[in-house]
Amino acid sequence: MQAAGVYLSRPSIRQRLGWVAFAVVLLLLIAAAYPSLQWMVTHEWFGAEEYSHAVLIPLIAAYLVRQRADAFELPSHGHAVGVAIIALGCVTVLVGNLSTIHAVSQYGFLIGVFGAVGATFGAQVLRRLTVPLLVLVFMIPLPNFLYQPLSSQLQLYSSELGVALIRAFGISVLLHGNVIDLGSYQLQVLEACNGLRYLFPLASLGFLFGYLYRGPVWQRLVLVAASVPITIALNSFRIAVIGVTVEHWGVAAAEGFLHQFEGWAVFIACVLLLLCVAKVLARMNGRRGPLIAAFAVALGPAPARFRRPPVDAPWVLGAATAMLLVTIVLADSRMGDPGAAPMRRVFAEYPMDLDGSWRGRTEVLDAKYLESLQLDDYVMADFVDAAGVHVNLYSAFYATQLAGRSAHSPRACLPGDGWRITELTTVELTDPISGLPVPVNRAVIARGVDTQLVYYWFEQRGRVLANEYLVKWYLLLDALDTRRSDGALVRLMTPVTLNGGVAAADASLRDFFARTKTRLSQFIPG
Repeated sequence: MQAAGVYLSRPSIRQRLGWVAFAVVLLLLIAAAYPSLQWMVTHEWFGAEEYSHAVLIPLIAAYLVRQRADAFELPSHGHAVGVAIIALGCVTVLVGNLSTIHAVSQYGFLIGVFGAVGATFGAQVLRRLTVPLLVLVFMIPLPNFLYQPLSSQLQLYSSELGVALIRAFGISVLLHGNVIDLGSYQLQVLEACNGLRYLFPLASLGFLFGYLYRGPVWQRLVLVAASVPITIALNSFRIAVIGVTVEHWGVAAAEGFLHQFEGWAVFIACVLLLLCVAKVLARMNGRRGPLIAAFAVALGPAPARFRRPPVDAPWVLGAATAMLLVTIVLADSRMGDPGAAPMRRVFAEYPMDLDGSWRGRTEVLDAKYLESLQLDDYVMADFVDAAGVHVNLYSAFYATQLAGRSAHSPRACLPGDGWRITELTTVELTDPISGLPVPVNRAVIARGVDTQLVYYWFEQRGRVLANEYLVKWYLLLDALDTRRSDGALVRLMTPVTLNGGVAAADASLRDFFARTKTRLSQFIPG
């Protein structure tokens, strides 16, 4: 029976099989990428304000798919394309799991979702649903190598524009990097004020508005792109408001509820400005009615035909299931065996007297850091020489490195503590035992008026590496070859003083490196 173009007949067993097949493939995809998906949900969606909106993204994607429910009426052909996409997703998930890069596994899962649609319902259905499914990209956190430079740039733009606005109100203010000095108060424009907490949800809304907007392609692209300048402008305005309120009402205006309320007010203003852009574009198209008319928004129950997808090639379920099961087994069997690593001394035995030149005192990491790092052993100690120069030694060892449980690069961690990396290069030091060159990352970092010099490198199964991407590459190779995934990060840090400057700090770290490198091989197996 058919009424008003809506299918009222109950779906057949063959039609139900379409959804069963899709559900099975989707569940196996979740199982294959589970460590990275769990990290995404617990640490990003519910642990980082920048991605707190991401929990809504799958629901938005489901709504957009519902908008194109007629796609499931297309002929069900081209399943092999979907199977090939699933194979690509499986390889990507496996690489992400073994190299401990969450973003790679998460994008592999997303590729697999596209493949599951194509394998189950056919290439034509996938083509019709590609854009609605693309919104799922916004639920995946940016990789660190993109997040950190973007965060730094937004901090810089927000600081400079915010200071310009504060000065426009006749208030004297100084800008040191990302620190705004108001005299009575120093405002650090860190992650909490860099605009990313607005940019990511606003970019998601911009994509949604652009997709639903009834207008030329260039206007849709304008809606998507407008989120960036709107975020920077209004976040700078927020910083300026903080500066002005501190000047007239004291430091309490920059803290507590008022500070949080300003954040919400700025985000609402961002959304309203984005809607204003849509209104202007609609006027350019000659639309004078309510703004909602400019968007293709459908409400009400989904049509019954949404339940009709058949599966014309049942073999695809078997092929996809087999590939995903192989991915799960390989990832689990090659993750690394703690027993494969050679014996080592524990860091509790690390000497606090280095040749009589440096004497140290151990320190303890806070529980919150230990919970986040999930390391197996570590040493953190503050050493001082006869001239009173301090060097902080930190090394974290992992018996097995898994997705979400691996050596954290200072390049990603230091900005979280408010440090700004002003200079980052790679230098070669000399190994005191072999005489061979050793690549080491050299960073100058600043926080307010404090400046520090940092050396850090990774010791991974007999290799000393400075390049973080090589660390992941060798982790992948060794996991497949030897099942070893142990490794460590070593970081040295010393203050840059006004008397000696960076040159004196370099000399101190080079001397300390030579004395500590000879001992590390006992604690970090090669």
